[in-house]
Amino acid sequence: MDNDKYEWGLQRFNRTNLVNEVSKVVHVSKSILMQEFKDYIWPRLDFLTKRKNNRNSRYFVFERDYVETEWKDMVSVHYINTSYKVQNTVMRVHIFGNREVSSETYLGFFTLRKVDEARIMLSYIYPNWRNIVYRDKVPYVMTYQKKVHLQGIELQIDTYPLFVQDNLTVACAQANIVSMTKYLHHKFDNQMMRIKNMNTAYATKKMKSFPTIGLNPQQMLEVFNASSISVQYITIDGNDQRLASLCRGYVDYSVESGIPVLIGGVIKNSQGKLNQHVVQIIGHTKQDREKYVIYDDSGYLIRNMRNDRDGFVTVAGWEELCDIFRGNKWFLIYPIHEKVYLFYDDIKQLFLMRYDSVKELRELCEEGLAVVEETRYMLVDNRIIKAFLRQKLDDDITLESERTEITRLLKLNMSHYVWYCEVPLVEGYLIFIADPTYSKLTTKDIFYSDAIYSEQQLSLLKYKMYM
Repeated sequence: MDNDKYEWGLQRFNRTNLVNEVSKVVHVSKSILMQEFKDYIWPRLDFLTKRKNNRNSRYFVFERDYVETEWKDMVSVHYINTSYKVQNTVMRVHIFGNREVSSETYLGFFTLRKVDEARIMLSYIYPNWRNIVYRDKVPYVMTYQKKVHLQGIELQIDTYPLFVQDNLTVACAQANIVSMTKYLHHKFDNQMMRIKNMNTAYATKKMKSFPTIGLNPQQMLEVFNASSISVQYITIDGNDQRLASLCRGYVDYSVESGIPVLIGGVIKNSQGKLNQHVVQIIGHTKQDREKYVIYDDSGYLIRNMRNDRDGFVTVAGWEELCDIFRGNKWFLIYPIHEKVYLFYDDIKQLFLMRYDSVKELRELCEEGLAVVEETRYMLVDNRIIKAFLRQKLDDDITLESERTEITRLLKLNMSHYVWYCEVPLVEGYLIFIADPTYSKLTTKDIFYSDAIYSEQQLSLLKYKMYM
């Protein structure tokens, strides 16, 4: 194995080279590190490190000292009072697809906590989703742009932060909330939840903080409320498949809107034991929108869903998710924008009323040229909508009436977030834009315009907005 270091300190990315670097920083023997990295850490990096034909073609740069707020919080609230040997900075590992250090080859980075226990070392994973292919599929993941500085250069990545529990200060629920609120903070300017404040953010069934037993749904709702993040909470009877099927609509709307979804509930493992668990849905695959990108920070759901070690990021269909919770109660939690008062159910109902009044749309549906049942509903920043319309205006629209209408919409004072309703046609799409700031009981016409034809589809999970 070639262990030589290249320019920038690049090394071939393998366990041996990484363990050699980590062993210089923490008080853990190489033999233990090798075994724990193989059993515990490496599987979590599966989606980030594997290449289809050549797994050894990844390279990494190792940083000994990186300041990470979450780890400092964990040290201050717990580890400072234990016999673990800890340091208040973390190690950072940058991964590249080849020996070129650039945003085009950068796959992201992960951090390792400086603690003398390998099983709780892995902290954050920041994938550059722009450059990642998972099992020959491009994952369409909600992201924000993050600047990463390495040895005097700036790398830009499109990332969704994945936080890993230590099962002492943070269990699966807390880990998902930390991850989700960090994304919401950078994407929508929501408040970010600090670990050191999380134990004071709820009052229901308060118990000893450390080691944590996790959070139940009520406690999770209290934590979100403490961060001034409004959420929708839906409970599902695991025996009610009709309700489970209907709930997929809520997930689709949320994910398409760039809003992550927490799914949790009781899962029966292979030994018949029941355990509570929570995972995140953070995207989908283009090939099949029913395939959701799931982050499972412990891998518990994935192992029991697939009966194998499938890593900690995977894609799964809705039926797979329903099956894993079958017979037990489960729930969905997803954030909603503060100034949105027409919810998903409301816009669907109002849009169907609109459908009845749009003769052209009814005729298209009757002729089999449109499928109103497959309408996509998304909450979109009005700036993105207007950029989308501006692009259409610049693409030489043939109908003067449509040009006039789009020009009017570009000048219109819209609410910050608007409902975007997209009906698929045999060729192209019909789009409707609606105001979400009215009550569901309103008698106002919430739609900004009649249908607008578009050859392109709007996608918030694409790094270029239009597909």
